[in-house]
Amino acid sequence: MKIEKFNKVNLKEIRAKALAALSDVEKEYGVSAEIGNCSYQDHEVTFKLKISLLDESGTKKQDFKEFVLWASSYGLDVEDFGKTFIHRGLQVEIVGLNRRRWRYPIKAVGVDGISWFFSPKYILKVLGKSGD
Repeated sequence: MKIEKFNKVNLKEIRAKALAALSDVEKEYGVSAEIGNCSYQDHEVTFKLKISLLDESGTKKQDFKEFVLWASSYGLDVEDFGKTFIHRGLQVEIVGLNRRRWRYPIKAVGVDGISWFFSPKYILKVLGKSGD
């Protein structure tokens, strides 16, 4: 199917096919690839592509490093990295920390692959570390 101009519908299809094509690169090189936000006009599209190194357990090295450095600032322990909990009926795993997201800096990923960001207070509560 030839595209005459870009729109939200065909960009979703292109993103899905690009992610599928990147899975071969991920397997061959042992990395994680993500396609982020895009901007587009009728005849041109730009996607943000992020490729991360993984450690032996399959965790992004940068995510773990950030978590180790800053977890205690949010009342968390290094051991909380990788812990799972139920959110909206879905099991999610703590996979990182983004200090630039001051309200919701704790990153978790659901079993469906969707990323979630949580407040430290909420994470402490679901992990049973806070009486609030």
